Amino acid sequence: MQPADESPVVFEEVSPYGTLMAVVEDDGSAVYLHLVGPEGSDFETRSVWVRNRRPAPMGLEPDWQSRGSGPPLPFDACTHPVGLPALRVERLNAVWFPEGDAVALREGDDVLAVLPPWAGRDGCPGFARDCRTVTPLAWPLRQPGRDSPILARLDEAMRYWDSWQRGEPWPELQRGLVEAYGRAFGPHTRYYTIDASKWPPRFLTEHVADGRTVCLTGGMSLRPQPQVDRYYENPAAVRHVELALSVPGSVDSAVMNHLSQLCAMPWHMNAWLAPGHTVPARGLPGPFSWFLVRDDTTPTSLPDLLSRGEPVNLLWLLPITESERDYAVAEGSEALLERLDAAGIGRAHPSVDRASVA
Repeated sequence: MQPADESPVVFEEVSPYGTLMAVVEDDGSAVYLHLVGPEGSDFETRSVWVRNRRPAPMGLEPDWQSRGSGPPLPFDACTHPVGLPALRVERLNAVWFPEGDAVALREGDDVLAVLPPWAGRDGCPGFARDCRTVTPLAWPLRQPGRDSPILARLDEAMRYWDSWQRGEPWPELQRGLVEAYGRAFGPHTRYYTIDASKWPPRFLTEHVADGRTVCLTGGMSLRPQPQVDRYYENPAAVRHVELALSVPGSVDSAVMNHLSQLCAMPWHMNAWLAPGHTVPARGLPGPFSWFLVRDDTTPTSLPDLLSRGEPVNLLWLLPITESERDYAVAEGSEALLERLDAAGIGRAHPSVDRASVA
């Protein structure tokens, strides 16, 4: 058994975005990989069995879910039912998915376990190399004679990080975004670098025409948004986004600063942005304290622009009032959109004195 004065934690690593942590525990009976959020966050810890350290029991104890530590995997599900030695801690390493919400544990180059983005949903706790059958503690990492979708996703994640080591992803996407924005909204009047020379690179462009200013983000789409695998049947259509804001007149620097913060919000909050969501607004004149996220209503904004083979979606931030946001919370964003559309309010903010529709 684990001595009482020793911690069962043998490995831990913070995600590249600093929001989640991978933790490996060995209590002398079983080894588990956990994905945990910051203290006080609403992130639900996800856990997957990695290996037994002792001979496997014949089944799960009735109260296994209330144990303080993860139970050993039953005999029939174990590739090594007599147990395995302790992990070689000095060889442990984590491979994070680009979304930042999933992680794999490796010993050297050998994949031991994976907590995918959808871990904890539809009965899937995660995947383990030494698991033979589907159980509540782990699913098999490989099935005989079948390709493993989760290992394919892991290979994709490793290629993603390797591409950054070579410096490849940014120049092509940056050029594509600037050109697409120029075609749709005219040449930019200003270009701001907003990443403070830290990874990942990001920019804002400002386009002025006919008395209006359109502000557009660039670089959000380099990273797939977290959590979308858990809630969308086709996550590829939602993963990569940029933000747009159209307002009459000029844009205050406070608004630009707020847009630069929203660029990083999905990964800081371990969430995602999609049509129908609302987010706080800062620096806007008038009674507008929220943004309603709308999809693009014209097909010409980002034609055929891809990030790692997946579409880039331009999301419009429409300023709304506190009462409109309350209405969206109570009745649903679709109901608010119907009212806005009926009032002729589309993706562009009409004026600082427009009447509230709720």
